[in-house]
Amino acid sequence: MNKSAKNEIDVLIVGAGPTGLALAGYLAKANSLAKNPVRLRIIDKSPNPSDKSKALAVHAGTLEAIEEVYGEPVSQKMVNTGIPASQFLFHIYDKEPISADLTRIPSKYNFILVLEQYKTEMILEEELQRSHIQVEREQELISLSSDDAPSNSVLCKIRNQKGKVEAVQAKFVVGCDGAHSTVRQCAHIPFKGGTYPGEFILGDVKVEWPWQHGVIHGFVSKKGAMACFPLKGEKRYGFILFPDKQRPKGRETSETIPFDEFHEIASSLAPAPIKVLDPVWTTRFNIHHRIVRTFRKGRVFLAGDAAHIHSPVGGQGMNTGIQEAFNLGHKLSFVLQENLDESLSEILLEHYESERMPIARNVLHATHLASRLILLKENRIVKFLRSQVLPTIIGQPWIQKRVLLATSEIGVSRRDMEKRKN
Repeated sequence: MNKSAKNEIDVLIVGAGPTGLALAGYLAKANSLAKNPVRLRIIDKSPNPSDKSKALAVHAGTLEAIEEVYGEPVSQKMVNTGIPASQFLFHIYDKEPISADLTRIPSKYNFILVLEQYKTEMILEEELQRSHIQVEREQELISLSSDDAPSNSVLCKIRNQKGKVEAVQAKFVVGCDGAHSTVRQCAHIPFKGGTYPGEFILGDVKVEWPWQHGVIHGFVSKKGAMACFPLKGEKRYGFILFPDKQRPKGRETSETIPFDEFHEIASSLAPAPIKVLDPVWTTRFNIHHRIVRTFRKGRVFLAGDAAHIHSPVGGQGMNTGIQEAFNLGHKLSFVLQENLDESLSEILLEHYESERMPIARNVLHATHLASRLILLKENRIVKFLRSQVLPTIIGQPWIQKRVLLATSEIGVSRRDMEKRKN
């Protein structure tokens, strides 16, 4: 790519997490069949790909969409790399666990695929490289402006690891750069919401306990809640802890939690003795619930955590972002490859927000409600609701079915896929 081609492009994607990689991958796949391929770049300020577990659940709707975009070998590679969990066991206080049969999800992917986020990113980046597109690392967006750019473009300034600043003219910019999105800040798009009380803790560990391995476990007790996802490796699990205590003020950023403290908290949330061993990674952080007022401003778009962040309850954040990427990728590729005029382009691109904003809001509201219920302080009423009412509700087959349909996102994913075919 010569200098002028590199500095005058169609789409600049900022952020190489799952959402950014999925968007770049979609555009690259669309290019293979196009007469007018989309000129794109994907940048990330980190020097290396992440090696952290982070988001663990890949839902059926996302796997179906990945199969549509990349082909079945890629979705199957993801399944083979992770753990397709077919059962979720709910442990409420010291009662017998309630089982949810995940094979009832009406999909060929009738399970929750437990796959560490860095492995999802690795597979998506490998597919991107097959299309001869590389993530440009240690490249940080420092500003963007439509006022200083030629018509129908955005002028972006990118700084590399040596401090050199490069000016790039892009027809469209997409912020996939997470909760602290530079793209969102540069575009002055409001990001409204709040912060949950207390703290959330993640860990990739080995565990010895009296319960079945290889399935997903959820625990609710008077001291909080805990979700445990089986990972590849003997007795290895990804833990998400929701302890019932306030996070000390002034500690806002994620940080490593000492392993002995992690072990103590995890043990306190289990109804029987457990032993946590061999930590690969542990961290603690505050969780926010926020959403933008708009998914776009002119030629600047947002997707994934840059547009909405919420509790990890349900494991829908990464899945929602990947499906947003495919939705936007389809629209951008069509607009650019077909050379649509400005009015038709505007109509099509407006549909991105009208189609995806309601879904993002629904996910935010559902996870917010669930998180508030989990984080309620224990008292007699709360204990009665958790120990008596909650088991009855969770045990209802029709409620399990509705929850599985919602969290799997197969409905919204299939509607999006149908629109892409037409």
